[in-house]
Amino acid sequence: MTTWKSVGLSRYRGETNGVEQFMSEHAANRILDLIELVATLPGCRRLTVNEGRRTRARQKVLRTSYENGTGPLAAVLYTSRHDEVRHGNAADLGGPNGEALNAAEIAAIVKYGPALGVHFTGLTFVPREPWHVEADETPFTRQYGLTAAAITSEEDDMRFTLIAGKSTGWKYAYLLDAEDGKRRAVSQLELAIFRSRSVGKLPEVGDINQVQFDAIPKKDGSL
Repeated sequence: MTTWKSVGLSRYRGETNGVEQFMSEHAANRILDLIELVATLPGCRRLTVNEGRRTRARQKVLRTSYENGTGPLAAVLYTSRHDEVRHGNAADLGGPNGEALNAAEIAAIVKYGPALGVHFTGLTFVPREPWHVEADETPFTRQYGLTAAAITSEEDDMRFTLIAGKSTGWKYAYLLDAEDGKRRAVSQLELAIFRSRSVGKLPEVGDINQVQFDAIPKKDGSL
């Protein structure tokens, strides 16, 4: 039997607004620790869970709307990681008032989430869902007061997230530094060198508009 744990009230401006959200216990612990950690980082806010556990009745409504072309993408019935019977380890994250995550928050989750067993799977969806994360369900105890330094190894240089120029209207690519929340323009050559030295795939921020891009502070001397 699944043990459920509260992850707070939804602040999403929709039907879940003001409704307490729950996740499976160990997934909830991981999400709550991530929320605490992200809130300490430059350019980031204290995030909230727009939706956690999802009833099967609600899944059916969402799927029907999707199939009718009147709603957004929804998983095949009862396969969602939000499912109240099989999983309950997914969370749709939002800002303090349920709004979209900003670029610094996306970069922070990509960088630090895996160390806590939280994975930004929504970035791999088609279309992307830059709010959907999934947490491991293996036993996990809250690590209160966790800091970024405590979970980052000395060898870890994946502190940057790519903001593609095509997404911003600028001809340059930009790297967003998770440590200070600032962006820096890079040439194609510099970007190629950086990618070649990076371990694994360089995370990329998608679905960012010009207003969101302009709100990201620039490093000194950057375009």
